[in-house]
Amino acid sequence: MIESLNRNGWNEPPDSLEKVARIIHWIPVLKKFGKNFKEFPSDEIELQFNSAMVSALVYRQPQHPDIEIWVERALSLAENSSNLSLKLQTISTVAFFRMQMGSFGKALLAINSIRKLSQSRDATPFIRIRLGVLESSYYRFVGLYEKCLKAVTDGLELSRATGIHVYEISLLYHGVSSAVSASDQATAARLLEEMGTSLKSLKPFDLCTYYSAKTQESLFRGDPNQALIHVELAMKLRIESGYTILKGWCHIQNAYVMHELGRYREAAEHLTQAFDFAREINGKSTEYGALLARSLFAFDQGKKEAGLFSLREAFALGRERGYFGTWGPPPSGMTKLCNKALEAGIEVEYVQEIIRRLRLIPDQPPLHLENWPWPCKIYTLGQFRLEKDGNPIQFTRKVQQKPLSLLKSLIAFGGRGVQETKIADALWPEADGDDAHHSFVTNLHRLRKLIGHENAILFKDGKLNLDHKYCWVDAFAFEHTLRQAEDNQKSGSTEDTIKLVEKAIALYGGSFLGEEIEQPWMISLRERLRSKFLWGITWLGRCWRENEQWEKAIRCYQRGLELDGMAEELYQHLMTCYQRLGQDNEALSVYNRLKRTLSAVLGVEPSSKTKIIYKSLIP
Repeated sequence: MIESLNRNGWNEPPDSLEKVARIIHWIPVLKKFGKNFKEFPSDEIELQFNSAMVSALVYRQPQHPDIEIWVERALSLAENSSNLSLKLQTISTVAFFRMQMGSFGKALLAINSIRKLSQSRDATPFIRIRLGVLESSYYRFVGLYEKCLKAVTDGLELSRATGIHVYEISLLYHGVSSAVSASDQATAARLLEEMGTSLKSLKPFDLCTYYSAKTQESLFRGDPNQALIHVELAMKLRIESGYTILKGWCHIQNAYVMHELGRYREAAEHLTQAFDFAREINGKSTEYGALLARSLFAFDQGKKEAGLFSLREAFALGRERGYFGTWGPPPSGMTKLCNKALEAGIEVEYVQEIIRRLRLIPDQPPLHLENWPWPCKIYTLGQFRLEKDGNPIQFTRKVQQKPLSLLKSLIAFGGRGVQETKIADALWPEADGDDAHHSFVTNLHRLRKLIGHENAILFKDGKLNLDHKYCWVDAFAFEHTLRQAEDNQKSGSTEDTIKLVEKAIALYGGSFLGEEIEQPWMISLRERLRSKFLWGITWLGRCWRENEQWEKAIRCYQRGLELDGMAEELYQHLMTCYQRLGQDNEALSVYNRLKRTLSAVLGVEPSSKTKIIYKSLIP
C-alpha cells in the first residue's frame, strides 16, 4: 500500500482535487495503520510509511496535532536510511515544512543533510537541483538576495543541461520573490517572463506559484488592479491544488491587494483568516507576515498607535526567529515600516539589518534618522569624522587633506548641484583652468576611494552631488529636522514640535567644522547653522518657561551655552530661570561668567538689558 501511495505522488504537492480527496481519505487510515503495527518488517518500509504520512499532513493538514511527531520520526528514519531517493524526498519535505513554519534553524539542518547527499559519490543531478530549490527558498526567507539568485541560476542551468525541468517553476518563483524584495525590478521581470513561457503545461500548483509571483510584481509596480486579477487566480488554484500550507500566505497577499484598492473591510477579513490559520498551525512566519500587514495598514490609515503596537510585535518576533524576508510588504511598504520602527526605537539593530539585507533605499531619504544604516555618514558639526557602513574611517598619515577638503567644501556649498568651478576656486584659487580641473578630478577619485561607496558622490555635467539616499550629513539632518519643527509649529502640534527641536539640538555638536581654521567658504553655512541652533534653543527654552518647567529650561539654556558661549540672550534667560527658582546666587554666577567672557573675547560690557536683570538680583 505504501509503495503504491509513494508511486502516486504522495511525496509531491497534490496537483488535483481528485488527489486531494485521496489524501484526505488516507490520512486517518494511515494513522490507524501505524498504531496497529508495533513493528515494521524493515526500517525502509517504516520510512516509506512515515514519509508518506508526513507528505500528506504537510501539504493538506499542517494543522494536524500530531504533525511534529510524524515529522521528527520520518526525519530520524531518513537520516539513517541507505535508500538515497527516499532519504532525499523525506528530508526535502521536512526542510520545506520547516521553512513554511518559519523554523529556519531546523530547516537549515535539513538542508545541510541534503548538501552532504549532493556531495556523495552516488549524487545525481536531481539531488543537486532539489538542493538548489531549498537553498533558494531559504536564502529568500532570510533576505540574502545574492545567494538566492546564485542558487536559482545554478539550479536552472543544471535543469536545462540535464532536461530535468520539474523544479524550474519553483526556482524561478524564489528568484522573482527575492528580486522584488531587493527592488531589482529588471531581474524580477526577466524571471517572470521565463515562468510564463510554459503556462499551458503547468499543473495547478505551479500555476498558483506563477500567479502569486505575478501578484507580488504587480504590487511592486504599484498596479493593484492587475494584482487583483493575479491574486484571485492564485487563490483559486491553491484551493484546487489542495496546497493548504500556503493558505495563510494567500490571505496575506489578498489583504495587500484589497488594501491598495481601498477595500479595507475585505483586507481586514483576509488578515483575520491569516491570523487564524497561523494559530491553527503554530506558523510563526505567517503570524509575522500578518503583523507586518496589520501595522502597515494602520499607518496608512493614520492609526499611529495601532501601527506601532503591531510593529513592536512583528519585529520582536522577527528578531527572535531571524526573519529578514518581507512576507508581503513591497519594498516601499517595508521601508516605511523600518522608518517608523527606527523613529520609535523599536528593535533598532534588527531593523538596520533588514534594511541592509533587503537593500532598502527610501525615495525620500529620512535625514532625521541618524540610526538609519546609511552606507556613508559625515559628521561636520563640531568634530569632523566619516563613517562607512557604521564603522569610523580611520585616517592614516598617507591620507591627503585635499580630498577631505573637497568633501567639506561640497557640503558647505549645499551638497547638491555644486559647480566644479566653484569648488576649484575655493580650494585651488591660484591654479589655472586645466590645473584646477586636474586637481579636482584627482581628488574626487581619491575621495570616492576613501569613502568606498561610488554612489555616495555623483559628478555629471560639471556638477557635483551628494546622493542623500546613500550619504547622511549631520548638518543637513539638523536643518531638515528644524524645518520639520517649524512646519509642526505652524500646525499647532506643540508636543511633536518639542520632540523635533530636541532632536535637532542633539544633532548640533558644535559649529560647522568648528575645530578647523576658518576658510571663506565655511562662513556662510557656519553662521546659518549657528543662527538656527540659537533659534531652537530659544524656542524650546521659552516653551519650558511658559509652562513654568524651570529646571528643563535651565538645562536647555545650559546646552546652548556649552556650544555657543557668546549668546548673551541665553545668559539672560538662564539668569531669569534661576531667579524664578529663588537661586539668586546661581543667577549672579551666570552674570559674572558672561561679563568675563565678553571682556576677554570682545572687550565689551554686558548689555543694558542684562544689567537690569543683574540689578534685580542685588538686595
